[in-house]
Amino acid sequence: MKVSSFEPKDRHVPMFFNIDTSVGQNGNNSNREDILLVQFMLKKNGERVPANNPEGQRQNEVLKKVPVTGIVDKATIDGIVAFQQSIVTTQRRGYGMAVWGTD
Repeated sequence: MKVSSFEPKDRHVPMFFNIDTSVGQNGNNSNREDILLVQFMLKKNGERVPANNPEGQRQNEVLKKVPVTGIVDKATIDGIVAFQQSIVTTQRRGYGMAVWGTD
């Protein structure tokens, strides 16, 4: 895992995290720190990002169940899929975000 920090104009984005290996279904899943970061971010996303519709609420419930263990399990895969589905929904509404590692 790599952390980049800089002096941004917007104080809400003070640093970026990059993982070194892929995490998820058919992923490398070899770096425990990467897995822990992905799990932590998924869980926090489910806890802190408000859902504006029933599908968003369902996705948040899936994200909240992701355990932060450093081991990729079914709940982690389900959380990754739920997060990626929320990004697709966001893109359909006209907002952009890159999602790597998807078909």
